[in-house]
Amino acid sequence: MKLLIIHNPVAGSRWRSSRFDQIESLLKKASIPFMVRVTRAPGDATHFAEQAVDENYSHVIVLGGDGTIREVAQALAGSSLILIPVPVGTANLLAHELGLDSDLNHLPYLLENGLVKRIDLGTVFRQEHGKRVSCSHFVLMAGIGMDAVAVRGVNPYLKRWLGWGLYILAGFWNVVRHQAFEAKLHFLDPPMESVTVKAWVIVIGNARAYGIKGIRVTTHAKIDDGLLDICVFQSQSLWHFIGHFFKVLAGRHLEDKEILYFQAKSFKIETEKPIPVQLDGDLFGETPLSVSVSPGLLNILVPKENERGLEPPLTESSLQVAQDDI
Repeated sequence: MKLLIIHNPVAGSRWRSSRFDQIESLLKKASIPFMVRVTRAPGDATHFAEQAVDENYSHVIVLGGDGTIREVAQALAGSSLILIPVPVGTANLLAHELGLDSDLNHLPYLLENGLVKRIDLGTVFRQEHGKRVSCSHFVLMAGIGMDAVAVRGVNPYLKRWLGWGLYILAGFWNVVRHQAFEAKLHFLDPPMESVTVKAWVIVIGNARAYGIKGIRVTTHAKIDDGLLDICVFQSQSLWHFIGHFFKVLAGRHLEDKEILYFQAKSFKIETEKPIPVQLDGDLFGETPLSVSVSPGLLNILVPKENERGLEPPLTESSLQVAQDDI
């Protein structure tokens, strides 16, 4: 085992960040060798993960929030390296989605006895003048409209104190001037009739969780089913959306005829004007977009009791197949 720890000291509250010392102590006590890289700026986690691939590491532990995990996933996608998301970050909804134990004392046992499984990633291509100009993966979800407007208007360091979901709530004052926008969804795989909507926000889920643990917008999403789930809120104002959001909290939003729900492997989204986009809580760009699922592209270490029938681990022999899916 060749283990790298990527630590984002800004992610999460101070008491959670201090648990890094506990992890170091546990690994040393278990005689598990490791190296540590500390992020200082956006993009550092991706750079460190790329080095891990080049230097033949076998495992990467991520101590950080969902944004840090997404950065690492950019580099590990399609490789044989194994990602271990430790639930100590801002939200770290991936760890919650996979049922990973927040008790760090179980980490050495997980490293020695866990199961390597594969999860899907969402892949987003941003377009300008009909041409693809940038590409990125997301692990949990993408948002178009209201939530991205909120992210754009708030200092990212608020995440340290508020967490991702409350960070979004803190940005709500930025969306007072936000208006519903017209969007056209072109479903490519499976091919379906295009749909034109007047939306307040469009959520694309690779997983169920959204923003805060326990809130599920794309309620039918599974992180290993080879599909992306799309939830369109056709709210016409902030107050209208707040009413829809209370239905989300009650788990009854899909009963509302003004909330549309789709599943697809790939699709395009066009809007009448550029609308901001966030991926796992970080700004990505603006519409138009092409979005697709990249099945089984990331190896994750999970406890044996949480096997859940995920795909077998990605190995070097299956690497080329996975890369062809991007």
